[in-house]
Amino acid sequence: MIRYKKRRNKLTRIVPQNKTGGKFQLSAKPGLQTLLVTTTLVVAAKDEEVVVDGYLLERELELSAFLETQGVTDTVAVSRGAGNVFELAHQLRLKGETLPLLTKVVAAETVPSKKRLFSNLMRGPLTLGVMALMMLGLAFYQNAFTSIGAPGWTLLLGLSMGTILVSAAMQVLGWQLAMLANPKDKSGVRFILRGGLALSLGLAGLVTLILEGIALWLEVPLSGMIALGIGCVGLTWLMLLSGSLALMGSPFLAGGLLALAFGLTALAYNFGLAEYGLFPTLIGGYWLVCTLLNVAIAFKLHEARAKKKKEKTPVYLPPKGQFFYKALPYLGYGTFSVGYVLTGQLCGWTGSLPEGWFWDNAIKTLTLVHLLGLMSLVLSQGVTESALQSFWNTMFKIQKEVAFNDYSAITRSVWSFLKRYLRLLLLCQFLIALFLIGFGTWAWPELGLDLIFGPLHMPMLLAVLLGYSLLAWGLFECGLLLTLAQPWVAVRALLIATGVQLVSGVTLGWVSSFEVSVVSVVIGGICLVLLTHQGLSRLLSPASYGLYQAF
Repeated sequence: MIRYKKRRNKLTRIVPQNKTGGKFQLSAKPGLQTLLVTTTLVVAAKDEEVVVDGYLLERELELSAFLETQGVTDTVAVSRGAGNVFELAHQLRLKGETLPLLTKVVAAETVPSKKRLFSNLMRGPLTLGVMALMMLGLAFYQNAFTSIGAPGWTLLLGLSMGTILVSAAMQVLGWQLAMLANPKDKSGVRFILRGGLALSLGLAGLVTLILEGIALWLEVPLSGMIALGIGCVGLTWLMLLSGSLALMGSPFLAGGLLALAFGLTALAYNFGLAEYGLFPTLIGGYWLVCTLLNVAIAFKLHEARAKKKKEKTPVYLPPKGQFFYKALPYLGYGTFSVGYVLTGQLCGWTGSLPEGWFWDNAIKTLTLVHLLGLMSLVLSQGVTESALQSFWNTMFKIQKEVAFNDYSAITRSVWSFLKRYLRLLLLCQFLIALFLIGFGTWAWPELGLDLIFGPLHMPMLLAVLLGYSLLAWGLFECGLLLTLAQPWVAVRALLIATGVQLVSGVTLGWVSSFEVSVVSVVIGGICLVLLTHQGLSRLLSPASYGLYQAF
């Protein structure tokens, strides 16, 4: 209950004695230097003291107005799981919180520590190393199933579906973990990871059953059906485990365990398991890496549980009836982001072969140039990660320093921050592209790499590197849209860009050749950049920002 008084037509507040905080406290994201100022809610009441139980609509309006006057803006509300300040006030009333004390957050901009900055920048090379290990493992996987007579298309289909499912599931898990008021509250992390992993594995099993039914109808041999199932469910489970460790802040541990398992499997095959064949070795290596990752996750959760805080932090998850609706855009974003990358390569498969090309060499060249483009994208993702981690710090500082209702100044400050990181991202893409072009120009003729990876066609590589640089730009803005709780805008942009890339790639491949079809990556990238930039401009424009603050 809250007590209010009105004396001589002036609002006064009753400050509870010997109290340091209430049931609900708004806190900044980890790493912020915060100044906690306890205040009480002041409302107009009768001359005598009044006791209020909860809030009606009028009280919600007053509470939301008070929150804004105390510095709790929509950006703070969004970071706490609400759409805006009014929705945050509504959530407080529904939870029955009488709010004896509020916490005002005054955040100072903090420069990321060198350790954190180094971790972000090393995320790209680490991911690239994991990709290299996965490619070696997939080559081993392909040889193992080829030895038992599995068709090649079943391997490709199973792995592609597993990759798409993993991308979608990781986006949803990341969104759920972002809903935690305190990411260090491992009880909430444990609940989210268990539920998310179970649902993701169930979804992978359902997709696998559908694929197996189609394969049975097509009279695919048993080896092909096994390849479909292991490729879809097996890859999904493996990547979910390693991704969960990364979400818990241990990406280097995940990469190290993958490398350890792969090394032990290779040693076991060379010194004893070769006589049993590739397939049993593959199964043993898979169970080894899954066991290591499961033990690491259990240890991390147990270690955090032993150090849990006295006060429990609430977990802001949507109601069960709205969960799948709210998770749908994140599922779509993860699916279409992988689909966009796969579409560029698939378009080339439909193109005609020019004179002097053979089908095997054409497929190898397409795979090679897209792989090099994907490498450039992965290596620069540390810049995007740093920008997203610094965004809320910058927003808090801007809202603290800029005059009230000066939306144009807010917009200029935000765009200045975004452009600074965007220039850094594009510079990294340019330098990485220069290195790849120089390395390819020297290494392929000198080291004879065309015998291993296929011929390197330099005009195709230039087009693909430009397209993936545009994709990095678009994904940078998509990440900001997700941060600003606008996932549907990012999903729509990716969906339209994927469609444009598909239509243009197939058309160019039919009209000209598979070499020209790679231009579709550039066309799709331009479309994605335009759509995401338009979405950000509408969201951050002075008029829209004012309406957003009002509601």
